[in-house]
Amino acid sequence: MKKLISLLLTLVLAIGCIVPAFAAQADIIITVANDLHLDLEDSFAESVKKKNSLSEEYFHAASGGQMVYESYAIIKAFLEKAAENESEFVILPGDVTNNGLIEEHEYLAGMLREFESTTGKEVFVVPGNHDLYKTTVAEFESIYAEFGYNTAVANDPDSGCYLADLKNGYMLLGIDSCTPKLSPHGMTEERIDWIETQLKAAKAQGKKVIAMMHHNLVEHYILGAKIHTGAIVTKDSYRLADVLADGGVKYIFTAHTHNHDVTSYTSENGNTIYEAVTNSLTQYPCAFRVVTFGEKVNITTDYVRSIDTSLVPEGIHENAAKLMESNFLLYAKNYTYTGVKAVISSYIKASQLKRILKTDDETINSVVERAAVKLEEIVSLPIYEKDAAEGEKSVEAMAKELKIDFPETDYRTTLDLVVEIYQAQVEGDENYAAYSDEMILFTRILAVAINYAFSDVTADEFIAVLNYVASLLDFNISSDIINAVGNSVDKFRGAELFVTSVVLPVLGEFGVDSAPADNNVTLPGYESSEDAESFLDKIRAFFKKIFDFFHMLFAMIA
Repeated sequence: MKKLISLLLTLVLAIGCIVPAFAAQADIIITVANDLHLDLEDSFAESVKKKNSLSEEYFHAASGGQMVYESYAIIKAFLEKAAENESEFVILPGDVTNNGLIEEHEYLAGMLREFESTTGKEVFVVPGNHDLYKTTVAEFESIYAEFGYNTAVANDPDSGCYLADLKNGYMLLGIDSCTPKLSPHGMTEERIDWIETQLKAAKAQGKKVIAMMHHNLVEHYILGAKIHTGAIVTKDSYRLADVLADGGVKYIFTAHTHNHDVTSYTSENGNTIYEAVTNSLTQYPCAFRVVTFGEKVNITTDYVRSIDTSLVPEGIHENAAKLMESNFLLYAKNYTYTGVKAVISSYIKASQLKRILKTDDETINSVVERAAVKLEEIVSLPIYEKDAAEGEKSVEAMAKELKIDFPETDYRTTLDLVVEIYQAQVEGDENYAAYSDEMILFTRILAVAINYAFSDVTADEFIAVLNYVASLLDFNISSDIINAVGNSVDKFRGAELFVTSVVLPVLGEFGVDSAPADNNVTLPGYESSEDAESFLDKIRAFFKKIFDFFHMLFAMIA
């Protein structure tokens, strides 16, 4: 087995070296930023001052890590950077405001108007779900008339979709994925028909169409549509993805999930579309993209690294304010980590778990009530004995009772570890492989947690919960595995079997990025077909997944 793994690793490394270099000539350069979440709050409400108990210094950290009070300063800094780079167009795929208030939209439109007048660059906008909280589509189109709608060659009368000319034969298709009354496909049939008609006309003219939309087009990792409920526009099928790919769209830029990822989808007719979702501009690491279209497409990532702190409301903790001034990205990281910890810890509560499961089954709800209390306890404990106060339990001590060791790391709590793994996915090019200390530690903590949380649950109750969760996720778990886990005499071995058989495939997709790269990558242009680089990337990713899977299996049974 060791010889097989060594051979696979050698192949992965060898294939990784066979990537051709090239110099691209630009036809068009675009800057992409999304989820700006402009909020015009200029002071901290009393409720905010008590909002986040996880950190005194970052008391104002919003759940999920969105920098609300800093949003104006961040957007202003971004526009200054976009003014200086080589791009000719700026596209904003939705959630440009936080609360969808008319005054927020009007203020941002004023900022964009000034940007266009001073730079000569054009800005294009489509709505996100936040943008329509307190604003209608018609009002949105009116406020942002100068930013795509008035200059479009075609507008959908029933939504905020439009098609606009750019330059050198390129066009931009702005897709409204937020208007109510969507079909199970995430789009009304009339809207898909309108898009298909526009693409046929563009193709007949020899045009190259780039698309943008707020919601994701396809899944970016296994169970992505279930984990990020409502994030993906094509809920039951990839009908829109097929229409776009077969209609000649090779690139679509999306938003909403606040992560940084590039993936591809190939229709049954063999046409490939690449989807690049970009990190929220106002959430660490405050990323945006600069995309060069030519013979090939070059996607690069840049960041807002500093802001004018005088534009941020007074009242931030003194230490945080100093860090914001001296090292904005470190401030943003601390803020975001605090906010993400808050939202993750809130989801462990029984009320939230029952809301997610959405069942009236008394057996399942009873199990959730009992398990949630113990899960909260596990999450609040230090991981290692060395970090525990006198008389305090640790997860490591609980693991030792089950004769399992933890790898040595610097993580103090389970929340610290989970946020680190999650944030790596948000930043893109994540590389927490199955055999990394982080993933080994996480899987072992999870097995301990399951064993402890379900210690007073009967086999029949546990099997009922597993079956329900599997059906909820549309996840095909063998009934043999579920019964083996539920009926295991050794509770820990049952938990370990569940983690190995069910959790490992998800972690393999979530922890390590699959091809293509997320932050900086070169892909085929509109005139080329699938090239050698993309093909080699897929082979390399295939072998790496096999390699990682074996390593995690060995780590679990070590």
